[in-house]
Formats: sequence, structure tokens, C-alpha cells
Amino acid sequence: MNSKFTSSIAGASILLMIVGLAGRGLGFIREILFANYFGLSVQFDFYLIGAVIPITINTVIYYVAQNYFIPIYIKTKTDTKTVPEQFLFSALAIFTLGSLFITVLLFTFSSPLINFYLSGNIQIGIVKSIFLIFITTIPIQAIVSILSSFLQAEYEFKYPALSQLLQNMGVIIFIVLLADSWGIHSIAWGYLAGSLLQLGYLIIRTKKLFRFIIPSIESIRNIFITTTFPLVGIIVIESISQLYSLIDRYFFLYIEPGGLSALNYAFTLFLLPISIISIAISTAIFPKFSDSFNKQDLEQSSAQIHSFFRINLFVFIPISFIYFFYGEAIVEILYQRGNFTISDTILTNDMLKIYSISLIFYSLYAVQNKILYGAGLISHLLIITLIGVILKFILNILLVSEIHQAGLALSTTLSFIFFFVVSFFLISKKIKIKLNRVFIGEMTFNAVNGLISLLTVLLIQNIIALSGGLVWRINQIVLFSIFFLINSIVAKSSSIELIRVAYAGFKSSINNR
Repeated sequence: MNSKFTSSIAGASILLMIVGLAGRGLGFIREILFANYFGLSVQFDFYLIGAVIPITINTVIYYVAQNYFIPIYIKTKTDTKTVPEQFLFSALAIFTLGSLFITVLLFTFSSPLINFYLSGNIQIGIVKSIFLIFITTIPIQAIVSILSSFLQAEYEFKYPALSQLLQNMGVIIFIVLLADSWGIHSIAWGYLAGSLLQLGYLIIRTKKLFRFIIPSIESIRNIFITTTFPLVGIIVIESISQLYSLIDRYFFLYIEPGGLSALNYAFTLFLLPISIISIAISTAIFPKFSDSFNKQDLEQSSAQIHSFFRINLFVFIPISFIYFFYGEAIVEILYQRGNFTISDTILTNDMLKIYSISLIFYSLYAVQNKILYGAGLISHLLIITLIGVILKFILNILLVSEIHQAGLALSTTLSFIFFFVVSFFLISKKIKIKLNRVFIGEMTFNAVNGLISLLTVLLIQNIIALSGGLVWRINQIVLFSIFFLINSIVAKSSSIELIRVAYAGFKSSINNR
């Protein structure tokens, strides 16, 4: 595939979507295995509690590395006084030492942390052992995060995406081979093995792209001092934004048995299209937007963001309809086997319906977040994130006693909508990129299209007098998608033309290899 195509936002987005689809395919095999071996069991709830803090920290480190490293690295490439490789190695040193400090801290206070969630439960030993295995991955993932950010800044998007496949493969292999004998511990050991594979792969790929320059202690100190403010701001923002799982775990004793597992499976489904589509586009946009913003040329970026809004709404509105009206069939196909029962499917689908209400808004926020980072509006993001998490916690308190795990899902949905609304207006006011007309027009068109397609499927169902059955529900999803696409083509939707142009470029790049 030629470099011209993959260095463009459209080309990089398509590539990342393809690799992301493969990665999420492996991820869903992993989730299916979770459901098959562990179902909505209390044991799996304990695994979720033991893993949540280390995984949350790894996620925070990944996004901190990306949002900190890429803008500064791109700036160093245009600054003749700075050597980019020196900044790369300095960042590696800072993140490695910081992650080692976090790991030692978590090891020291592991017992109080676990007790905070379980309050003397007899299964503390199991949860703690899982916790200790997972914290060993924190330094590994810190290095992985910086190497991935470096490759993305160099427009080598495929290697970080491919490395994610290796981590999922490690978990899958360990579950298949060892779940019967090691139980939920097989997940933790698989995650560690996959992290090591991921690190090894990225080291091989990155060492060909830069000169090996070991920075002096003085240069590391200078870089750390000069970038402390954005680094601390980003750490706080990403740490706060990842508190959702931690907050929900705190209410473990207030929800029904298996409720935490149902939230986990439903949220995994919720994130699937976002991680494949929105995250792919945001990853591709970020380096480009940072570059154009530094050059004070937002005209091209504005056009790209408008195109993203059109395509995103075209894709995510029908997915939201499918999740809300046909989610039970999806949950049944993916999860209902082994220890995952019919009642588990119903409970998980109830959570998915609530999450699906915010799917459109959170998918848009995934890119809005990168735009705000690229524009240097870190303090604004910090305030938004802090208010959103406070809102989430307050809503949890108000809702969990009445509607249990549904309250946790609803509080997440409402806070996600809050993130979108505030970021939407902030981009319009501070960056001067007007989104109102594009958003309202495309939202209205695609929502009406979705409603017409849904009513058409229901009409067909009534005419042929069919109901129930998994096969018919799958057919309903297929028919809904076909009608939605046909209506868009007939109405000459702008999104169809954008997708056609992007596909033509992708096809041309394949033919010209």
C-alpha cells in the first residue's frame, strides 16, 4: 500500500478500521470465551474487580502517551534546536520510571485497595492474586504506549494496531488451554504474555525508524521540566476520564449478583463500533490536526472534521437503532453458550439498550476530544472531564439504590452525552469550527431514515405474520440495514459520496502497490 494513501486521514482511517476490525474480532472471541467459561458469575465479578485498577492505569498511560507525545514530537521535528530522537528516548525514560513507581506503590498498598471494594469478603485472596499479576504489566504497557505514539506520529499507524492483535491472542490462547485448570487466573497470565509479545513486536518495528541516541540526564530533566504542565494536565484528564469502571466497582455491593458482569459485556458491545471506527479516525486525525493547528491553517482540518461528522452519523445512527431494538439477538449470538444463560442474555441486553442511547454522542466525542487536545485546550478538557465524572458519581448514588445496575448504565449514558454537548460548543467557540449545520442536518436525515427503515421492517413482519426466533431477528437486522442503505443512496446522501471517494482511493492504492 503506497505511503501517500496511508499518510492521508482517509487512507489511515480505512487501514486502521480494517486492522481494528480484525483486532476487535479477536477481542470478541476473547469475550465469547469469557462468557462461555465464566458467564455472569460472581467469580467473573471478582476478576473484574481485581483487574480494573491495573487495566484502567494501562489505558490512562496509553492515552496520556498519545496526547502528550504526538503534539510535542511533531513540534520538535520543525524545531532545529531539538533532536526528535532525544525527545523519544527522554519520554521513554520518564514513562518507564513513572510506571515502575506506580507499580511499586500499588504492590505496597494492594491489600487496602482490595479491601476498599470487597469489605472483608472471603474471596479477597483470589482478587489480590489477579491484581498482582496485572500490575506487572504496567511498565510494559508504558513502553508500548510511547512506542505506539512514536509510530503514529510517523504515520506508521498499522504497527501499533497490529500489536493489539498479539495481546488479544495471548489472552485467548491462555483461556483455551488453561481456563479449566487455572480458572479466572488464566485471563491475567494471558494478558501478561500478550503484553510481552506486543512489546517485542513494537521494539522490532521502531528500531528501524530512528537513530539510537541515549539522552543525557540533563536533557531528560530539561524535557521533563519544559513539558511538565501539559503532561500533568493530560495525566489528570485521562485519569479522571477512566474512573468510570472504578466508580461502578465501588457500588458492587449495591447491585444484583452478576450485574457487574452484565455491565461489562454490554459495555464491550457498546465500545465495539467506536473502537473500530471513531478511534481509528481520531488516531488518524490527531497528528494531522496538531500539524495544521501549529501552522494556523484550520481550513483543511475543518473540512475533514465536517466529513467525519457526516460519515459518523451515517454509520452510528443505524447501529444505535440495531442495538436498541435488536440487541437481544446480538447478545444471544455472541454470548449465549456454556455458562451464559438466557436470563444472562436478557439482563445484558437491558444494559445495552441504556448504553445505546449515548452511542452517537460518545462516538463523536472520541474525535472531539482529539481536536481539543490538538488545539492545546488542556485546561478546558480538564474542567469538562472533572464535571462529567462528578456528575457520574452523583447519578450513581441517586440511581443505584432504585434500579441497581441499570442506574450505573444510565449514569454513564448521561455523562457521555454531557461530554459531547460541552465539547461541541467549545470547538465552535474556541477553535471557530462551526458544526451546528452539519450535525443538525445529518442527525435529522439519518434519524428519519432509521425510523422509516424500522417501520418498513415491522410492516413486512406484520404482512408475513412472523415473530420471534433468532433467525427472523437476524433477518430483521439485515433488512433494516439494507433499507437504510437504499434510502441513503436514493436520497443521494453526502455520506455515500464521501465513502465512495475514500473507497476509490483505497482501491487505487492497492492496485498501484
